[in-house]
This record gives sequence, structure tokens and C-alpha cells, in this order.
Amino acid sequence: MPRGLTAPGPDALTPPSEKIMRATVLCLLSALSCFCSPAYANSPDGRPAHLRDCATVTPAQVEAHVQAALAAWAGAQGAAFLSARDAALTALPCVTAPLSPRLAADLHLVMALGAYADADLPQMNLELRAWLWRDPTKALGEPYVLPGDDISVATDAARLEPVPLEIPLRVPAGATLRVDGRKAESRPEGLPVTAQLITEGGVVWYSGYAAPEDPLWPKDLPPPPRSSRHRVGKGVLIVGAVAGTVGLGLQAVTLGSAAQASLIARGVANGDPEISPADEATFERAIARSRVTGTPGIVMLGVGAGVSLIGLGMTW
Repeated sequence: MPRGLTAPGPDALTPPSEKIMRATVLCLLSALSCFCSPAYANSPDGRPAHLRDCATVTPAQVEAHVQAALAAWAGAQGAAFLSARDAALTALPCVTAPLSPRLAADLHLVMALGAYADADLPQMNLELRAWLWRDPTKALGEPYVLPGDDISVATDAARLEPVPLEIPLRVPAGATLRVDGRKAESRPEGLPVTAQLITEGGVVWYSGYAAPEDPLWPKDLPPPPRSSRHRVGKGVLIVGAVAGTVGLGLQAVTLGSAAQASLIARGVANGDPEISPADEATFERAIARSRVTGTPGIVMLGVGAGVSLIGLGMTW
């Protein structure tokens, strides 16, 4: 080898198309690793900010208030009954886990008895219907009521009411709705219900009691957070879209260069006098450019489509 010259390194021998493909793939892998990193993927689904001033309440505590109210009613302790009923309603918005269907039904029974105590018979009838909604075979006897009294008669009348129609609801993205303790996408028409929104991470985002004419959750409720899987999926989808865009750009360059080379070649074949040596040099550059961008463009289109499908599946 002549003095002053060195052997070309490995990079000098690498085709330009392969260099482009390597650089693009490395950029996409770096972005993908960022989206999949623990700091991004494991964002905690903690207690919602709008409930941080709420005392932590478990369903067992709500049930204790409900059972205390029923026991007070059976013992004819009016003040104790009203106090326990109000405590259950106050605790409901702060509960940290889903209510069971039985607890939700018992709460409707307490509300029915409270409405009777308040001489609000229409509300009592609504609450009795809500209590019987899922199981119309339930019976209310001693020590809560006596045969033939007002509540007993109202319960029998509520049992004969037609099954309420289901009103479909648009549940917020990233949440599961529970109506009276069961997963649902609708609510019974004309009945009061307990409603809970549960995030994908299992956090109670909202819990409350809704009258028939009220929305199940406040309109200004912050949107529930999405799960780490959904967040990573969105990142993967973005990476796939970027890869596809790069592939389209490379393919556009390839097609443009091929079209330019084709026009010049046609002119040469037809003996066009306007074809100059400069055009011939342009022809060579267009051919070289199409070779450099052609394969990477096809590969990146395929990578973009595949990664986008994976991301779409994760966010579904």
C-alpha cells in the first residue's frame, strides 16, 4: 500500500443504504426504549388528587354504618338510625374499593326506611324498587316491618312494578362503571343507584349516590388515568407512525429519482438534442439516490406498519 494511505475502515465499506437504515432503526429503538422504561411505564395509579382531602374509607366501614342503621331501625332507635344512615352516605364518596351488590342493595333499603321516617313515600317507593331491582324475590319481614304495615304493602307493590328500562351510558375512557355493585354500561331508568368509576389500575376514581334525574358522576370530574400498558402502547404507536413516515419519505425520494432517471433515459434513447452531459450526470445521481433510499424505505414502511399494529393492540 502506498505510503500515506491507510486501509478503509468498516464504515467506509458499508453501503449508504445500510447506513441510513441502521441510523433510523437506532433512533426508533432509542425512542421505543424511552417509552418502555420503568419511569414511563410504571407511573403509579395513586389516590386521585380530587379525593386526597377525603378520609380513607373501606367498603367494610360503609357496611358497618349500613348494618348499624338497620339494627337501629329494628330497635326503634330513630336518632341512631338517622345518624348511621347519614354516616353511610357521607362515607360513600371516599370509599377506596368497589362496593358489593349486596352492600349496594342494603344501602337502598336503608334509604327506603329513611324516606319512610321522613314521610317521603314517593322516595320510599323508588328506593324499594331499587332494592328489588336485581332480585325481586327478596322479602322484608320482622324485625324491620310487620305484615300489613305501610312499608310491607309498599314493598309488595314495588315487587309488581315492571322491570325498568336500561339507559345506555358513555363510560369515560380508561374506567369501568359499576352500578349498584355490578359492572355496567347502563343505568335503570327512573331509579336511584350507587355509581362507581374504577380506573384500569383498580383505583376508585369516583363513588357516589345518584338520584334518577342526576348524572352518575360530575361533569367536571377529571378524566381517569390510563394504565401503564396503554401509555406504553401510545408510545409504540407514535414510534410506528414515525417509522412509517420515514419509510414514506424514503419511498418518495426513490420514486422521484427513478422518474427523473427514466425521463433522462427516454430522452437519450430518442436522441433528444437537449440532453447534455450535465443531464447524464444527473441521471447517474438519480440512479444512485434511488438505490440508496429504495431498500430502507421498504423496510421502514414494514417496520412502521408492524410496530403501529402492536401499539394499536396495546391501546385497544
